[in-house]
Amino acid sequence: LKAIAALPSGINTSLSQVKSIAALQSCITFIRILAGFCTVISLLSNFIHNNLVGIEIPIKPEQAILAAFAAIGGWVIANFLEFYLEFFALWNLEPSAGYDICNAFKADLRKIYNEFSEAMNIKNHILGPKMGDRIIREYTAKEFLDKTRFDSVLMADRFSAIMQTILSEDFDISSSHKDGKV
Repeated sequence: LKAIAALPSGINTSLSQVKSIAALQSCITFIRILAGFCTVISLLSNFIHNNLVGIEIPIKPEQAILAAFAAIGGWVIANFLEFYLEFFALWNLEPSAGYDICNAFKADLRKIYNEFSEAMNIKNHILGPKMGDRIIREYTAKEFLDKTRFDSVLMADRFSAIMQTILSEDFDISSSHKDGKV
């Protein structure tokens, strides 16, 4: 979530959408954790009340039933939110989101690219400088995506759009301009 928090706010709508998708996914995860906790409380307390008669616990049977209803309600709410996220929020995410994310993290991409460039020395690469640049871009994309973990927020198609943007020769990583052009 550090990468999501590092996205600039108010610059364009696709970055704002990515931030809201991340917030919604965090909310869904929190609701599922609470629902799981309520499930465990309900099941254990009902098991103890029904099967282990001599053991006293501070949870009354009515509270265990209330925890069960809270768990069921939490799972239902989480599933509705997941449906909304999958079929509305992610469906309506702008196609330029991958490119916009790459532009927002251009300085980080440039740093990773330069580290790999210095290590590989692409001018003297055995396959030629163009193929060396492609290999460096691939390593840059893998390293960037491993550090930022956008796969936890974006689904596979949007996640691969970020990788395709980095691998594209149209996206100038070595440029210091935000729009990717010299």
